[in-house]
Amino acid sequence: MSKIDELIEKLCPNGVDYLPLNQCSTIKRGQRVTKSELDSNKQYPVFSGGVTPMGFFDRYNREKDTITVVKYGTAGFVNFIEERFWANDVCYCIEPELNVVNNKFLYYKLKQQQFLIQALATNAIPAHLPTDSIGSILIPVPPLAIQEEVVQILDTFKELEAELEAELEARRQQYEFYRSSSLTRSESSPVSLGEIASFTYGFTAKATDEGTHRFLRITDINSSGKLLESGAKFIQPTAAALKFTTQK
Repeated sequence: MSKIDELIEKLCPNGVDYLPLNQCSTIKRGQRVTKSELDSNKQYPVFSGGVTPMGFFDRYNREKDTITVVKYGTAGFVNFIEERFWANDVCYCIEPELNVVNNKFLYYKLKQQQFLIQALATNAIPAHLPTDSIGSILIPVPPLAIQEEVVQILDTFKELEAELEAELEARRQQYEFYRSSSLTRSESSPVSLGEIASFTYGFTAKATDEGTHRFLRITDINSSGKLLESGAKFIQPTAAALKFTTQK
């Protein structure tokens, strides 16, 4: 039995309560700034209707570790901002009641439901996520000890995922380096492909007792490079074709 199972059995054996998001947190909209007020040399990122910052501002209106949900633009996108930032007016900021729900637990739960949240956006132009819709999303509220254990597990998985992605990128760069260095002829002159390879338009796979020959098509080869037996096509070669297929 896992630690979470033990905690559930001990702390909430009869199940977990659910609360609407607006009953276990406060939903606030940001404050409008325009692109003309932004500059790449300013300190604080500005989150608005996109996935990444729209620019940088010289002030902030939200502390680090804040949950955001986009209202307009990429409506319903859930994010967790780990630095001080400026929330623009098309960005919701979710502030949980900390005696009820853990901040990071709430983020993971909302992120899990991101497709559902995005589906709540209106079909108006531009599409937007109404406050009432996001406020009605149901959130499971187990005891805080369980929430904290869930967060610890998911944070660990997130760290492992980041390490694996970094390792994969390092391997990719290593592969590109050695492939490039192996194929670069820096000390000799390049040669044409015809000097090191021969070409042919096709070949006869096998002959039958009737004297016909199977010919190959792209569809005769599967994704593993194996010759398929079903659907074979055969021809009766002419003398000219036989002469061509026997050339070295």
